Parts: sequence; C-alpha cells; structure tokens
Amino acid sequence: MLQFRSESPESVGVDPQKLEQYASRLAGLSTKALIVMRRDAVVKQWFADGFSPDTQHYTASLAKTIVGGLAIAVAVSEGLMAYDDPACKYIPAWRDDPVRSRITIRQLATHTSGLANASHHADGWERMFWQRDPSPSALDPFTCSLFHAPVLHSPGTKVLYSNPGIAALAYAITASLQGTPHPDIHSLLREKIMRPLGIPDEAWSIGYDKPIRLDGMSLYATWGGGMFTPAAVLQLGRLLMRKGQWEGQTLIRPQAIRPMLAGSYRTVLPDDFPHGPMPAPSVGGFVNHYNVYRSVPDCTFIGAGAGHQLLIVIPSLELIVVRMGNLMFPGDSTDGGFWRGLEPLVFTPLVGMLQHRSPFPPSDKVRRVTFAPPENIRISGEDSDNWPCTWGADDTLYTAYGDGYGFKPHTEKKLSLGFAVLHGTPDSFVGVNLRTETGEREGDGAQGVKASGLLMVDGVLYMLVRNAGNSQLAWSEDGGATWEWGFKFETSFGCPTFANAGRNYEGAPDDYVYIYSPDGDSAYEEYDRIVLARVHRDRIRSRDDYEFFRGLDDAGVPVWTRRIEERGGVFEFPQNCHRLEALYHAATRRFWLVLACNHEGGWGIFDSPTPYGPWSTVYYTEYWGLGRTHAYRIPVKWISEDGNRLALVFSGRRFGEIDYDACCVRAMTLEPAGEADGEDGSAGS
Repeated sequence: MLQFRSESPESVGVDPQKLEQYASRLAGLSTKALIVMRRDAVVKQWFADGFSPDTQHYTASLAKTIVGGLAIAVAVSEGLMAYDDPACKYIPAWRDDPVRSRITIRQLATHTSGLANASHHADGWERMFWQRDPSPSALDPFTCSLFHAPVLHSPGTKVLYSNPGIAALAYAITASLQGTPHPDIHSLLREKIMRPLGIPDEAWSIGYDKPIRLDGMSLYATWGGGMFTPAAVLQLGRLLMRKGQWEGQTLIRPQAIRPMLAGSYRTVLPDDFPHGPMPAPSVGGFVNHYNVYRSVPDCTFIGAGAGHQLLIVIPSLELIVVRMGNLMFPGDSTDGGFWRGLEPLVFTPLVGMLQHRSPFPPSDKVRRVTFAPPENIRISGEDSDNWPCTWGADDTLYTAYGDGYGFKPHTEKKLSLGFAVLHGTPDSFVGVNLRTETGEREGDGAQGVKASGLLMVDGVLYMLVRNAGNSQLAWSEDGGATWEWGFKFETSFGCPTFANAGRNYEGAPDDYVYIYSPDGDSAYEEYDRIVLARVHRDRIRSRDDYEFFRGLDDAGVPVWTRRIEERGGVFEFPQNCHRLEALYHAATRRFWLVLACNHEGGWGIFDSPTPYGPWSTVYYTEYWGLGRTHAYRIPVKWISEDGNRLALVFSGRRFGEIDYDACCVRAMTLEPAGEADGEDGSAGS
C-alpha cells in the first residue's frame, strides 16, 4: 500500500471550502476516485462506496501515458532508441515502404504519424484490432497496425489520433529491448519504474493482462488495457512532476522525459474529434501548449482515457489531480465533446481554489496592486521580447530586445540582441531601434546572447548579457552607439540584472551598484535562491572590485566577500527563482525584486528596506491568466512621483487571439498601506 503525506488545504495555499465544492461536484458526476495533491501533499481524497486508493480501475487510453509514454521515455533514457529515429529501424517490415519508412518514433508517440485510427464499430482490420482474444484466423492488433492500417496523410503534417500508431510504437519499443535484461514493456516498467517508486505488483497490470507473442517478442498493449489503482496513478504523476527524478535517483533522464511534458506540434482539429480541438499531443499525453484551456497554465499535462480517466499534472502550480470513474458528461456536440467539457468542470475551479500565497509576509508599504484590464495593454515591437530598461542621463528610456526585429521599421535581420529607445509615456510611447555594429548579436534562443540588465550610471550605459557562459558585462559611453565588452562571471550569475534607481542612477541610496541573479548558470531553469553582488559606482568595469553577499553575522550586519564561491543567498524561494528585474522604489524607500517564478505566468514583486532583506510581498500570483508570460520589468522612468502609478513591461506568447511576444505595457496602480494595514495578508492576492 502506498502512503502519501497529507496536509491541510490552507497550509499549501488551497481554499478548503472551494476544494470541498470541487470534490462534491465531481463526486456527483460518476466519479469513483478523486485525489488532489498540492506541493507533494494530499489535500483531498474522495472515493465512492466500495472503492479505495488501492482498488484497481481500468485506465483506457490513460495507458498511453502511464504505460506507453513511460516505456518509451525509459527506453530513450537508457539509450536504446531516440525520439527522432525512423520507426523502421525497429520495424523491419517498414524499411522498404516509401511512406512508412519516413515515420519517426516521435510521430508515432504524438499522433502525427498519419496512421489511421481503428473504430470499434467498423469491420475488417479495425474490428480485429480491438479483439481481446483473436482466433487463429484473425489478425492480432499489432499485425493490424503494422500491415493493414493505412497512412492517411504525410507523416508529421497533421494530428490524427491513432491507436494503431501507439500499437506500432509498442512494437518498436519492445524491439529496442531485445537483448537487454528486460525484453518486454511489463518487465521494463516493473524494474525501472514501479519497484523504485514502491508500486506493488498487485496495484497494476497492463496489456489486458496478457501479452501477444509475435516475431519472437512478448508485446503488450499500450493504447489501453491497463488496470491501475488511483494511488499508483498518483505516484506516477509525482514522477512526472519531478521530471524523472526520485529520492536522489534518476529514473528517467530529464531530456528523455521532457517530450512527455511539452507539446510537439501546434494543435489542429483531429479527424476523429469533430466537436472541438484537443490539447497539443505530447509523447504519451497532451499539454495545454496552445491554450485550449484558458484557465490553466500552458504547462498543464493531461493523461486521459475513455470514461474521463484523468491524470493532470501542472508543474508550475505543483498540482496533481487523479480522477477515475465513468464519463462525466456526454461526448457529443451539444456538450462540447470529451475535451472541451473539461474546462468548466475540472480546470477552471481547480485553479480558482488556489490562494496564491507568497512565502513572504505582506508588505507594510503596499496594501494592494491592481492592473489595467488586459484589453488596455499596449503592444508594440511585435515578435521581439525581453526589454530590460534604464533611465538615461538624457531623459531617454533605453531598452534592449531579443530574438526579433525590434520596432518598425524593422531591422533587416533577426537579432538575438538588439537595442532601442522608448519615447513618450506608457500609454503613448514610441519605440525606435538603436543600431550598433559593436553591440548587436545574432543567434536564437539559448544560442544567442541577450541583455538581462541595463543601467546608466554617470552617463555610461552598462549592460549585462546572459547566454554568454555565464554572463558578461559590456558598456557604452555614447548612448549605445558603440560597445566595449568586459569580464564574465565565472560561477553562477547566469541571468543577472542591475537594480535601477532614478534617472542616470541619481536616485541610488548609496554609492554602490547592486546586481541580482538566480543562483545558477542558466537563464532557462528555476533555482532555489537569488544571489547579490555589489561594486562601487566608479569601478563597475573592474571584476576584482566586486563583492558578493555572504550572509548576516550574529548582529544582523551584512558580510561581503570577494570570493564568489563564498556567496550566500539573499532571497530564498525554492524552484521559483527565474529571471528577474530589480529597482529602488524611491517613494517607499524599498528595494524591489520583480521576479518571474517560471515561464508560465507565475511572478511576484518583493520589497525590502535594504538590498539584502528582509523581504515582504508587494504582489504575487502563481498564474495571472495571460498564458506563458515572462520577463517582467518596471521602468523607473515610468513611476509617478508619489510612487503609486507604474507601468509593467512584459513579454509572452500567443494567448487566445493576442500575441504577447512583443513589448507589452500594462498600467498598474499601488494602493499604499495605511497604519493599520499590512497584517491581513491582502498583499499579493
């Protein structure tokens, strides 16, 4: 029997009343088992009469995730196959076929191979595909899939849900296992996944509990035929949440499990789901990569089977839901089909019960932050992102962009690092590209350097760039026209930013320049803490003059060190320290960290009376509802004199009908805390 830690809903940021309403509603919709886990603690379990965490239930196509998806991830992790291998490498009968020979393992796993589906109601090979015990004269499902299922479109060009495609994948996986200690999918999963996770043999079975012998191999169905307990499904969901890591072991290498948690192709309308689009197919499951479900983050992973057998994993919210039972609503056009009906019943109330609690207390300076409505967001500089800003001595707002062409008129080539200036106010600004041969860089994504921080001090424009192993300092003495390149940080500081303070740094509270960064080498990971460096404003170019925050002594006095290896954390928020902005908010005399917790719309603003803490919460959300937004900036030039009217600059991806991959500016307003405020927990709500 599997045991899980339990916590009260409130302790992990879940509204208990809304959680009870959620469970009660699903209980009335033919649910037999419901488990909700938040931050690795079970906050709700509900079971119908005669059912328990250890009662096996059929999984239907959820087996594509917890059997087929995990099996291929393990095979790839073990180096037995690769996602982009041609399937014919493992299916010899396809090698001379002009179409099937072009099908890849990834395409089989993501329903993009072009292989037709098999209907329960058809005749011929389709009917035989579904026979549990085929007669000697009948075809087994693997033979049906390999030799009789037609290819209806060119591989990789269209999503077409295909059980025969998953059967062909099971054949290929099994072929890759020959000659290993675990020559079939059942033994592979038992030894590599189930036993390390503590899932007993009596908690699961696969392949309709009977393999089919073909070509000297024992083949198990991975498209269905699984029987799992709710507890076992939850345990497998935890493995997905941890990206293949378990109790200090790597059960599946991150690069092998990542395709399960990320969509492979843009969702199109599948031929056999005429009632609405389904989420984007991933290896063994589906992800919300293209916002089919507007109420949950793009990272939402869904394993699903007939009768609404569901495994939902939302990494950015640390949420797992297991639901087993019978169909919750008819899958016809009146009710929106199997997929679309999940939004109001499952996803919207699930996110609605979160309390968005920061690990830091509310700010005693700011009671509440409000934002202008999304329809009032001003968007310019489309197809470019990043946008660190600094207020120059000439009253210009300098910025930099990445992976784009800047403002119109666009640059003649796509730049990994480009520059611009912003003229005007937040609601009527104009962006103008600033061209520089010595500063511009080409590249794409992680392969191209990008500005992570800008700061003008005494008329000199300084820049920190990431993706430069780890990061690098550059400066310009002529307003960005020409650049000189300086030292690199050799450890940590992979995505650093300056703390801006007024025009030309004239609002700084002391003579130091402060640099914050997640404590890691990459701008593409989430870390546990933020680290801090400082340097005198006159010696920014000298690496030897940098000091690193080590910690506080027994008297609460900060200790600084010249040795970067001795650095300590200045801000602790495990697995939520991603890219950030920093500034000095003059009206409240507080340092601010504007921190992206992930690339999924989770972020916050945290303030402190010193550069090194203690921190409190100005604003915090785990998902603010605009899809995959990131890189949140608050230009100090656009802060009103009283400090209460500000502009948030951010970037993102397409969400609904709007593409936020641009310079997006959203007005925001602070409500100052009164003398009696700051103790009701409202900040960040």
